[in-house]
Amino acid sequence: MGNEPKVFELESGRKITSLDDLPEAAKLAERQRFLNRWYRPVALAPFVLAVILGVIVFPNSRSPLLLIYTFASLIWATFVAGYAFYLLTSLHCPYCSSRFGLGDQCRACGLPRHHPQPNTMFDSSS
Repeated sequence: MGNEPKVFELESGRKITSLDDLPEAAKLAERQRFLNRWYRPVALAPFVLAVILGVIVFPNSRSPLLLIYTFASLIWATFVAGYAFYLLTSLHCPYCSSRFGLGDQCRACGLPRHHPQPNTMFDSSS
């Protein structure tokens, strides 16, 4: 009764309660959340593999392939960090058009990222 989620009406007249109601925004928000959590391992795993190959597996190798692989892995890390920053700046709130941020709600208007989970732990109606 009193736990009804707040309804936000967009300029188009569509009513939403969270980013989950807009599939394109929800997809972008999920990518943002994934990369915000996992960008370090995703970006650095190829570089760590290059170091392991260069130092442990082939310590006396003079092959330029290891050097090329190392630089390619650093370019990959730069790309992943840049994409994470792009997602941070490109996700805008559909209600107020400000940047959504990394939190569970829009910093400006409070639009939630996901539908609110009903708290039925102490619900006496069941």
